[in-house]
Amino acid sequence: MITCTPSRLYLHCFSWPADGEIRLGFLDSRATGGRLLAGGEPVDVSQRDDVLTVRGLLDDALDQLDTVIAIDLDRGPDALPGSSVFWAGEARY
Repeated sequence: MITCTPSRLYLHCFSWPADGEIRLGFLDSRATGGRLLAGGEPVDVSQRDDVLTVRGLLDDALDQLDTVIAIDLDRGPDALPGSSVFWAGEARY
């Protein structure tokens, strides 16, 4: 699930990616940085065209119910039509 405020997305992770990566497609804003909301530890954020990739996540989720990742944006957030979130690999529940 995604929530937002001006110039920031919050990725709510109810399951954790086994490969340590999350991808978000159809993003029309540019990511400028990211961090785990609990504790503020930075995460590696890169973007190619409209696909945002979050890498370097911890092996295990900080919160088994909902670990939140804050993504800073240059504007928006804005999304292209058909917005969706998809995992880059298997997720652990």
